[in-house]
Amino acid sequence: MLTVLSHDPVELVPRSRRFGAGSLKLARHLPGIASSVVLPMEDETVCEHAGRAKADITIVGLGPGAFEQLSVGAWDALRQARTLFLRTAVHPTVQELTARGMHFVTFDDLYDENPDFESLYKQIAERVIAAASRGPVTYAVPGHPLVAEESVRLIMLEAKNQGFTLDLVPSMSALD
Repeated sequence: MLTVLSHDPVELVPRSRRFGAGSLKLARHLPGIASSVVLPMEDETVCEHAGRAKADITIVGLGPGAFEQLSVGAWDALRQARTLFLRTAVHPTVQELTARGMHFVTFDDLYDENPDFESLYKQIAERVIAAASRGPVTYAVPGHPLVAEESVRLIMLEAKNQGFTLDLVPSMSALD
């Protein structure tokens, strides 16, 4: 079973009520935009958790741009990370993370090594999962982790398969 520890209130709607069996719809209504994120998952159990629990994998949204747009929860999760991965260093917040002495590993080198985004995101997910098997990891992505992030979807699916717990820490998406 996949357990998601979420600090962001989400409306849980079984996809079977609207889209067919076998997935979960996490509805997020963005200001001015009727939008939602659909994650294909067999297990429709999501645990909302208000406190900071230590998860095997913490997935953090870096927000759409400036460091000031980073959520407090995201900043706390980044500061507490023992092993921190960033999908890319090509994001305005990363300069400030570096200036504040944060240490991290990016996957920018994989962009040149992979022929397409499908293989890139699969390789990123494999590396994050492999690292999580050695201890807790934090993986940060631009925007909100559940908005247009294929690597996050792949990590969530494999985490479920391997019995890892997840902590999703949001920030604003580029759509906000």
